Amino acid sequence: MVLRYPFYTAVFFTSLMLANMGVAIASMSFYELGLVAYSEKNYDAAAALLLKAAKHGEPGADYMLMRIYDEGKGVGRNKISSFKWAKQAAESGVSQAQYTVAGYFLSGMGTEKDPKQAAYWYTQAANNGHHLAYYKLAELYNNGTGVLVDADKSQRMYEFAAGEMSVFAQKGDYSAQNQLAWMYENGLGVRKNIEHAHIWYLRAASSGYAESQFNLARLLSTGDGVSKNKAQAIYWLEQAASQGFTKARVLLTKLQPQNEVALN
Repeated sequence: MVLRYPFYTAVFFTSLMLANMGVAIASMSFYELGLVAYSEKNYDAAAALLLKAAKHGEPGADYMLMRIYDEGKGVGRNKISSFKWAKQAAESGVSQAQYTVAGYFLSGMGTEKDPKQAAYWYTQAANNGHHLAYYKLAELYNNGTGVLVDADKSQRMYEFAAGEMSVFAQKGDYSAQNQLAWMYENGLGVRKNIEHAHIWYLRAASSGYAESQFNLARLLSTGDGVSKNKAQAIYWLEQAASQGFTKARVLLTKLQPQNEVALN
């Protein structure tokens, strides 16, 4: 009963929007309507439509609801609800949801902390081809988190992760570029190569990826394996800090004279 008014309001405004776009809504599912509303940044309508789609068991709705609750779009940000929908999507075989659920279990966000469940879901995600899951599993086996310490298995996972990461990095995936750079910087699954790390950090940083901007600045500020360049380090830290990357602000205050940091 609570959702009735928001739902019909959402359908009304989404119908108007689609009519203006020349889209026939008669043949569209609630899930498809929800996706259109989400793409148009009409998040209230998207949330209501996707909840209706989930109630009818439409595939994909649970994954999108995971995102909506995680991002707080159209609904309040709610990690418990995000976990609920992520778990449902994970159980239906969605690799990104499996990866997300594993992260929730590992951090205890949205659910009770359970490293064994984290290891289980990272394994499921890896088996479904999620490239970042291999790296997470390598860390778990290296540290004995949720699994027994297994250095050989950790190394194999790192090597597999490096191969997968390279594929996605070449396709322009910024998170993969950043992760691959980190692996080159630290010799994880690949031979340590700061020059390669610098190249991949720079590619992701130039595309606006804040974490890579910070990592690139970190290399440039120390000159560890690359030419030290304080001015360039400050430039990249300012780019990352302007996106709200906290670590960048901290390092920026160390590199710049006191009271010189002025960011919006």
